[in-house]
Amino acid sequence: PYTAILYPIKNALEVTEGKLPPEDVGVRAIDPHTLEITFHIQVPYVAQLLTHFTTFAIPKHVVEKYGDAWIEPGKVVTNGPYVLHEWVPNDHVLLVKNPYFYDRDSVKVERVFYYPTPDYGQALKRFRAGELDTTNGIPSQQIDWLKVEMPASLRVTPFILTQYVQFNITRKPFDDVRVRTALSLGIDREIIAARVMRAGEKPAYAFVPPNMPGYEGKPRVDFASITMGARIARARALLKQAGYGPQNPLTFDYNYQNQTDARLIAVALQAMWKDVGAEVRLMPSESQVHYNLLRKQEFSAAWAGWVADYRDAKNYLMLWESTTNDLNFGRYSNPKYDALMAQSDAQRDPEVRGTMLQAAEQMVLDDAAFAPVYFGVSRNLVSTEVRGWIANPVNINRSRFISLDRNQTGV
Repeated sequence: PYTAILYPIKNALEVTEGKLPPEDVGVRAIDPHTLEITFHIQVPYVAQLLTHFTTFAIPKHVVEKYGDAWIEPGKVVTNGPYVLHEWVPNDHVLLVKNPYFYDRDSVKVERVFYYPTPDYGQALKRFRAGELDTTNGIPSQQIDWLKVEMPASLRVTPFILTQYVQFNITRKPFDDVRVRTALSLGIDREIIAARVMRAGEKPAYAFVPPNMPGYEGKPRVDFASITMGARIARARALLKQAGYGPQNPLTFDYNYQNQTDARLIAVALQAMWKDVGAEVRLMPSESQVHYNLLRKQEFSAAWAGWVADYRDAKNYLMLWESTTNDLNFGRYSNPKYDALMAQSDAQRDPEVRGTMLQAAEQMVLDDAAFAPVYFGVSRNLVSTEVRGWIANPVNINRSRFISLDRNQTGV
């Protein structure tokens, strides 16, 4: 699904579409220690792009030998500080220290267990019981309690995250911009941020998060400055224009992950949309199933989110290009948008490029391809025994740099 992130590389799109053979991708090994990558557009974020997992090399001979099983313990080849020792789906992943890692002496933790836990309340119980050293999800209902009772462990940090409602433009009635705009108008973002999420999230009236380097962030939905009452009235009027009303209410399914906060938000959205005349059926599913539905366009409206892969506005705005098939879940397509994004890719002047990207964002906001809801914060619980944890806007703390102040191995 992330192939589109690599499209700046020469011929990557054409190879993905089967128009050129794989050997025509603009990547080659000049010698055993030198890799050359040729880009066909300006890539000011190249250093960050090369840390994304889509750029990690996979030994071809291993994939050819094992097929789909190349990712299994004992078969997958890695060169990082840890190797995969055990993977039990929906239970845990166990990594062990890599004895061949070039800087192995600096790696302090011998074993790392990861436990997928969609129930944030259960994760909190396990953390309090000492079964987990860190968690990256906290139930919103417990935020105030944690601030008082566990302030040393609570880590809430600004996060480059946008949460939004994705509309499927290939399905009626979401092919109608009036319907999409009405539903966006009906969302009380202040209530969701302050009363549902409660950890410092900010209402979102744009898509690109604030404080993006080289980006002024001026685009906004056109109703950002009007009252909630005026928004509801405008939403009802738009739905009436689109043919909906008390005798013919707008009815649709809303898909979301069966996860603590997503459930709370779904209930809130259902009530808010009822106020503008829409009857919504809530459709929860496990996270992987949920995103599979989005990729296949088997939804009408759905909860979605995007966290920066690299700190550049392009990483957000590429989602709405018609070429990003697997990431453009709603199949938004606007030739003018695509053309403007292409022009920005060829622009060498950072200021001019930023202006073009802002114009593109305003265009997709005006088209209501989605409804932005809030800009996120990272919510972590970190044991006081953990050393080396550093708050950062992408919420990545690598196990390689973490240590523990207790006399046992394991996280």
